[in-house]
Amino acid sequence: MQSLNHESGHDDTESMMSKVRDLSKPRRRVLSILLVVIAALVLSACTPQQETAMDLVNATRAEHGLDPLYPHHGAMQKAQAWAEELASRDGHQLDHSKLSNGIAGDWLKIGENVGYGGSIEIVQNAYMKSPGHRANILDPSFNFMGVGVVERQDGFVFTVQVFVRYALPNQ
Repeated sequence: MQSLNHESGHDDTESMMSKVRDLSKPRRRVLSILLVVIAALVLSACTPQQETAMDLVNATRAEHGLDPLYPHHGAMQKAQAWAEELASRDGHQLDHSKLSNGIAGDWLKIGENVGYGGSIEIVQNAYMKSPGHRANILDPSFNFMGVGVVERQDGFVFTVQVFVRYALPNQ
């Protein structure tokens, strides 16, 4: 489990976000619909294993009264690349990626879970038993995520969950 907060401190960014927040309700509604469409397109490019991993996270969040996390293209690519890197190593060595690598834009917060086990479900259960991993999954401030899943020939499944918070127009 790893997380990072990022405060840009740029007046340009704050000014831009202020303008976005001031959008009329119809424009915010259109933007919200656009976000859902983009999320659906990103999910349609997922492997069945990635969909399973994402569904498990969102089911857990729903059980705790939290909003679902939307798939984020950059986070999906980052998570899959890191899962492939971890699975390619001899043994079961786990470490975190450099969190900000591969995540574009003015993100506010990033978190990452890395793990391995006999199945996606086993790894998800282990995450929920670990206070730090659980905190990332149940963090209400995250609004997007990416998942990476690799099954090695020895039967071990490596998963990476990348959580991201971006400021949304109506926040």
